[in-house]
Amino acid sequence: MQPRFDIPSRFTVMRDCLKFYVEEKERLKRALKGQRLCLTIDTWTSIQNINYMSLTTHWIDNEWNLHKRILIFCQVSNHMGDTIGQIIENCLLDWGIDKLLTVIVDNASSNSVTISYLKNVMKDWPTNILSNEHLHVRCYAQIVNLIVCDRLKEINVLVVKI
Repeated sequence: MQPRFDIPSRFTVMRDCLKFYVEEKERLKRALKGQRLCLTIDTWTSIQNINYMSLTTHWIDNEWNLHKRILIFCQVSNHMGDTIGQIIENCLLDWGIDKLLTVIVDNASSNSVTISYLKNVMKDWPTNILSNEHLHVRCYAQIVNLIVCDRLKEINVLVVKI
């Protein structure tokens, strides 16, 4: 629309995006330094049968502001607990995270294996609390959703009769 505007090449755009990512990652690493963090893990399979995982961190800063940032969004080979645990371990090491308070997961059976894997990895970390006894937190939103869906099935039968 503007003939005087020079459209940058795709290499320039790629270089600028990568530079921005590296700068923001370093800024976030500084913000996470010394904070006690909570993690939320979410895994799913797309309709193309590709497995994905996102790892989000939550923390409250010194001014009592709640923060939430995605640390990693990636493809995973499978939903097995050890696989997810290894990815999380690598992510924690990459981000320099050593103060972990909780890991919030849904009630999939593989998540128990993931938590056991993380507890084993973190057992010698000097910053763990109560030997990571309370590391595993189940997602209450999912539990409430399961309860409501179960009750709605019963109500649905009554509504259909009416």
